[in-house]
This record gives sequence, C-alpha cells and structure tokens, in this order.
Amino acid sequence: MRRIIGGLLCAGMLSACGGAEAVDTRVEATASEQQDPGIPLASVRLPEGQTVAFYETPDHGIVTVAKGPRGSPMVDGREFQGMSVVEAFRKLSGQEAPAALVEAARHIPAPVASPMGQQEPSPGVMAQRTEGGRVSAAGVPDTSWFTSNFCTGLNVEYDAMWCPTHSYSSAWSGWGAWHKFYQTCGTTSDASAVLRMDRWTNGAWARLHTVNLQTWQWGCAWHWGLAQYRSGIDSTQAVLFSERLRYAIPNISAYLGDFPNNRSYPNFYNDIQGITHDANNWYLTRNDTNFLKDVNLNGIIGRQAMTAINEDPSPRYSMPTPWYNAGFRHYGDLVHVNGLLYVAMDGPGAGVAGIGVFNTNLQYIGMAYMPNWSGGVPFLAYNPRNGLFYVVSNSFGPTTMRAFQIGVSGNTVTITEKQSTVLTSAIPNDAWIQGGKISSHGNLYVSVGGDGKQSGIYMIDAANGYVQTFYPIGYGASSEFEGLDLWDLDVDQRIGAYGQIHLQQLRVDLPGFADDYWLAHFRVDDPSKL
Repeated sequence: MRRIIGGLLCAGMLSACGGAEAVDTRVEATASEQQDPGIPLASVRLPEGQTVAFYETPDHGIVTVAKGPRGSPMVDGREFQGMSVVEAFRKLSGQEAPAALVEAARHIPAPVASPMGQQEPSPGVMAQRTEGGRVSAAGVPDTSWFTSNFCTGLNVEYDAMWCPTHSYSSAWSGWGAWHKFYQTCGTTSDASAVLRMDRWTNGAWARLHTVNLQTWQWGCAWHWGLAQYRSGIDSTQAVLFSERLRYAIPNISAYLGDFPNNRSYPNFYNDIQGITHDANNWYLTRNDTNFLKDVNLNGIIGRQAMTAINEDPSPRYSMPTPWYNAGFRHYGDLVHVNGLLYVAMDGPGAGVAGIGVFNTNLQYIGMAYMPNWSGGVPFLAYNPRNGLFYVVSNSFGPTTMRAFQIGVSGNTVTITEKQSTVLTSAIPNDAWIQGGKISSHGNLYVSVGGDGKQSGIYMIDAANGYVQTFYPIGYGASSEFEGLDLWDLDVDQRIGAYGQIHLQQLRVDLPGFADDYWLAHFRVDDPSKL
C-alpha cells in the first residue's frame, strides 16, 4: 500500500524561494541524490544549494528528503503545513509538478477501519536508543544550529523527540509507540554518513529510506502512515541526529452505553446539534423548526450543570436578534475555549455562514462571517496546539479542512483564514458531516451520520490532514448523529458516565412529537495519547 507525504515538516527558513529551480531527477541529480534508493519523482534545488527531493519507494509510497550544505538555511515546514506533495512542489519551485509526482500522489490509501490489529516487534528485535563511537571535539557540527532547527516543536508540532547533543559517530533511535507521522534528521562533519529510516512491516523491520550525506551536509526524511518507525545515522566522524514524531491516534476500544438515553427534554427537544463543556457545565445547541421539521427557524443555546446532564437545559436563549436579522437560522456544533463559546452557524441564504460568540453566561458577544465560504458550517473545533479553529467541508470539491484565526475584542469578532488542507482520504460527498473536536495532541475527531448514509467517527491528524482511521457506528434507534465532545470521564466520574469520546445521536420524530436524544460514550485504548 502506498502512503503519501502531505507537506514539508522540517524546520528552518525559505527566504530565497523565488530563485528555486525545478529539476527533472530522472535526467539530472547530484552524486548523493543518485545514491539515494527509490524512484526519483521530482526535485527542487534552492538558491543556497539545498534540495528537496521526492522519491517513490517500493511498498511504502512517497518519501520526502531535504538536504543542504553546511550553513544553508532549512526549509520552513510551517509554510507547507497541510500541503500535498504536489502543492509543496508547486510552492517551492513556482512550477507545476512533473507528471511522475502527480501520478504517484494519486495513490492515496483509504483510512484504516477501526478497531485495528497491531503486531508489535518482539523483544528480540526491539532495539533501544543507542549512541556510539565518541569522537574528538575537532570538526564537530554546530550543535546550537542543529538543535534550533531540528530539535524544536515539542507539544506543538510533535508529541515526542530525541536529539542527542553529544558528539558521536552513530546514533540509533530504537523503536517506539505507533506513529502517524515520523521524521528523522542528521548532519555530518568531516566524513560522509548514511541516515536510515525503517518501518515495522509484516513482522520485520523493512528499510523505508536511506539518505546518503556528504561531508558537512544536513538531511531529513519523513513519512506518514500508521506504523512503528525507527531511524539512525552512521559515520566515521562526528554527527548530530534527531527524531521527531506524532503518536498514532488511539483506537476506540469500547462502547460504554448511553446517558442520557432516549431522552426528550421538555423545553430543549427538537434538532439538537452540538455539545461542549467547561469544568462545571455542559453547553448544547439546537434549532427550532417548522411543523414538518424540514426548515430551520431559529437557533437556541442552553446550559446544563455538570451533574444535571439528564435534566432540561436552563437557562436557554434564542438566537440574538442582530444575528437573526443577518439571515442566520441554524446552529451547528460549538466549542468552549477560555471562557467563550464559539458556535458554528449558517442560514438558508447564499453566503450566510459564520461564527457566533457567547460567554459562559450565554450572553452574546458578537459574530463574524466566514471568509470565502460556501455551504453550511457543521462545527467549529479548536486546536490547542496552534490556537486555530477548524472546519471540515465537502463544499469545495475534495474534502477540505480549513483553519481560521478568530479574534474577539469587545463586541468585535474577526475571522482570518490561515490554512486549507485537502484530506488524504475523502469523506463521501453524501455523508452528513455533523460535529468535531480536536484533542490536546492535535487529533481531530469528526462525526458523520444522517439520512441512512455513512455513520461513525473520522480520526484525522490536524497538522496535515492525514486520515488515520474511520470508526463505523451503527444508527441503532437514532436517525442522525450530531455533535461530539472529548472529555475523560474515566477520570471525572461526577455524572456516572465513562469514556473519552461522547457522541450525540438523535431520532427525528414525527411532526408534533419531540425528538429523542442519546449521548453515546466510547473509550479509547490509550487516553494519554487521545
């Protein structure tokens, strides 16, 4: 199965990209590039001697390799966050990607259906981290420069890293937990070196890629895909080495029942849409509809005390008049961030899509329209790693994850788009995208379900749009799935429900009858990596 790298994620600067030169690697390559294994697809040579090359390797797909001479700046991964390899090549070179790279990038795998069997290496092949061959201080690479470029981003872009800063002629990372993204980097001094990356495949370690480094040259290779990886570097003189990774998104391991269970709140019943929480309360959204329940008339927000999740939300308020007069009629899922509630909302009219902001007393603060938007806004998810808000939509062609910076000053709300990423695996066009939340590790969970179409939860790396897993969930007695929330109720046991993922389910009843509501609870196999 081929895997695709969706962006350039090594650190550094790209101030001189304007003079980049696209190279057909099937015709022209440097000596070290010619030695690198894999089928060369494309390469970009930057003005200060750096190269970014894309290789297709047997059974593993596209691996991206960056190299540069001593002292040359690195490629700034933040400029390419969430891009496909084709988009990254285009931005680096200012030219269209060659046909070979475009064709290789088409082979994007479907997300793994969960639960998944994970065969880990046996103890006999579980090499631990090693460093060896201490060398003299003469000719040592610049440790300060290396660490500032290759040993940063912990708990922002990466979940874990290892950066031995002593001067050795070799370093090997050993093996670790399952990953969804893995990067290895190294730099040489007075001798050449070989940087290697392995993946655990079919019960054995398989070489994923080898990067041949000349003297005083740095290099990186990275890959994504659910697997265990290891890497290392070997030389006869001093080298520096780093590995940086993001853990795999944990599997849903158990369904723990429903609470509330088949509930119809007396005053908060029809068209429940979203759920979020703070330390003491739950916050829910719903919509008033016409008698036939096929037209939204007004959005409503409500609050429940933490231990009163089975009770009628109170207080509750209809959509503020200025928002209603602006054409909004529908609330989607919502998220709590630092004492404010951000509500996705839209209306029947073209271009009526935006974000409404409340405080936790449910007093409205302000709203703003979504920039360059089409269609509804199903949810708004906050990423604590970068402070951006995310939405997933099928309204822009391929399933797209868009990220926004939202500012609140007094009663003024501003929205600025910062990123747009096409997911590695599309959510079906007819699926109803409903709710979403992002965990502390930057994992995006998206619920889908309605009209008998695909129903379940997608698990996505918010850093690059890699769809790791789809967990299918049957409708049962419900007819729609709605918002979802992330909260470790195995730790906080105040309400008598458990698990970490909590999914709203709704049965839209006949006209004149209140809808029925469930909150389904799921446990993951490793909450520490949620």
